[in-house]
Amino acid sequence: MANAKVLLVDDDNTIRYSLSMILEQHGFKVSSAAKQIADTGGGLTLDASTLTFNQLRDITTAASSGKAKITVKNLTSLTSLQLGELSALAPGLIVFDLTS
Repeated sequence: MANAKVLLVDDDNTIRYSLSMILEQHGFKVSSAAKQIADTGGGLTLDASTLTFNQLRDITTAASSGKAKITVKNLTSLTSLQLGELSALAPGLIVFDLTS
């Protein structure tokens, strides 16, 4: 099953992350539903408190290639450097919602 692709969808961040790591260790190419939406140009609203920075970076990179708009809310877990990195990955495509 080398290079088999898996689309992983779960509302629990811990399960998503753990299962993704296990599947990748066994040779699967794992993609999240959010990354797939961003790859195809769909818009997303992401809750930063439920994702790791690496997950946010991966989704933002996918959004940039698919020209998808992203709104990120609940930013308290992110540093100003991380916000800057996300902005640079998808210029003009990412909005930080400071109201939540």
